[in-house]
Amino acid sequence: MKIYDVDNRIILYATIAVFSVGAFVNWLKADIPYWPLLLHEKGFIWAEVPSVIFYKMALVGLLDTGASTLLLLLNYHVGKKYKLTRTSTAFFLASLLISLSLGFLVGYGVKQIEMSQYSIFNVHMLYHIPTELGSKIVWCMLGVVMGSYKTEIKNA
Repeated sequence: MKIYDVDNRIILYATIAVFSVGAFVNWLKADIPYWPLLLHEKGFIWAEVPSVIFYKMALVGLLDTGASTLLLLLNYHVGKKYKLTRTSTAFFLASLLISLSLGFLVGYGVKQIEMSQYSIFNVHMLYHIPTELGSKIVWCMLGVVMGSYKTEIKNA
């Protein structure tokens, strides 16, 4: 199935990259509510736990922002080859939504398997799903729109 003059491999590579980044970042974030307990079990005293959590949160935030930037750059290159129309934009948004949702569930699922004594799948996921999906989709679509806009200006 071709959408205009775009080879579907570009979209496939982009969705695989989005899935991989989503799975990795969500695997890192899945156990955040249990960090105090995990650190205390590893031998940290309660006075040390907040500073360790601060550094871990800074590292996870830096990795999340870096991954989102990489998605922006990847989708910028996709946008240079992808003609945005109503149909192609809807198709691309649907593929992003599906790959990010699967990445989210895989990341949390792997962490649940690793930490079977804690309940990773709980009510707080109802908050994390829309925020995670919304932010990554914005980064991806911003890259596609910028790449498509640059191509249209160059061709005009």
